[in-house]
Amino acid sequence: PWPRRDNYVLPAADAHPFDGCTLLCQMGDGYRSFLVTNGRKAGEVWEDWTHGVAYEAILPTGCTFLAWYERWLASTIEACRNPGAP
Repeated sequence: PWPRRDNYVLPAADAHPFDGCTLLCQMGDGYRSFLVTNGRKAGEVWEDWTHGVAYEAILPTGCTFLAWYERWLASTIEACRNPGAP
């Protein structure tokens, strides 16, 4: 959804970086996952890592929403089955 510079994605000067996105989850420490809902990248999940790094880092996960959700669900079920596991 945003123009790329090197490996990092930066918003256009006149756009908010999350235009056309829906927040999926907060991962803690200011990191977030978003579903792109408009444009060429609609249906893709991207992550915002800018809170913890010294540069802009809004990057694609390489997952569609369904793949992201299935991965999240599997890890949540595993965590419930094994609450003490790392």
